[in-house]
Amino acid sequence: FSYMFYRAANFEQDIRVWNVNGVTNDRHFDYMFNLATKMLDTYSAPPSNTVTSAYFYQTLSLKFEHTLNFGVTLPLLGDSNDFVYSVYWGDGTTSNNELTHTYTSGENTYTAKLVIHSGSVERFGNYYNTWVGYQHLTEVSTSSLTDWALPGIKSLLYAFYKCEKLVKVPKYLPNTVTNLRSTFYDATKFNYDITNWNTENVVIFSYMFYRAANFEQDIRV
Repeated sequence: FSYMFYRAANFEQDIRVWNVNGVTNDRHFDYMFNLATKMLDTYSAPPSNTVTSAYFYQTLSLKFEHTLNFGVTLPLLGDSNDFVYSVYWGDGTTSNNELTHTYTSGENTYTAKLVIHSGSVERFGNYYNTWVGYQHLTEVSTSSLTDWALPGIKSLLYAFYKCEKLVKVPKYLPNTVTNLRSTFYDATKFNYDITNWNTENVVIFSYMFYRAANFEQDIRV
């Protein structure tokens, strides 16, 4: 990949979904975006114009408050036959195409990182119910500027239902999301600024903040 986009000044496509598993040496990315000015500005490649393999693995990060021997099953649903993902659980273990994990050591917090390798996402949320581990979730963040690292995500139906410790989510909403029904239902501590969420394509808002007693952001913008 070295010098692949050298002086490709007009290129600004988001290629971070590429599968680069076959690249075994990060030196093979040397100066990949050298003088590719739009790409550097839009997708924040490192100032050296050289990336590493980590640049291509956009992540959704979920931070959990530790309780010994608690389990997590992430509420993720793919919508394509080629849906492939990994979860880096933050305790030294990795799962491939497996959403369930049990934390057993004594750390105070864990941050699980979800990486989609191929395919698209139908929903993050457990469809009218809670999901295993929800009560330990405190923060959700992402390295992606556009889609929470969940390509094609359509629904956050009940995504954070009863997540009473949740205080933070990504600042921007993917423009592919159409369903926010009950997203923060009973998320009683949540009061994060989501005024930058663009809900232009959302068609279902029912019960979005039902009993989210602490929420008081002005979202009328």
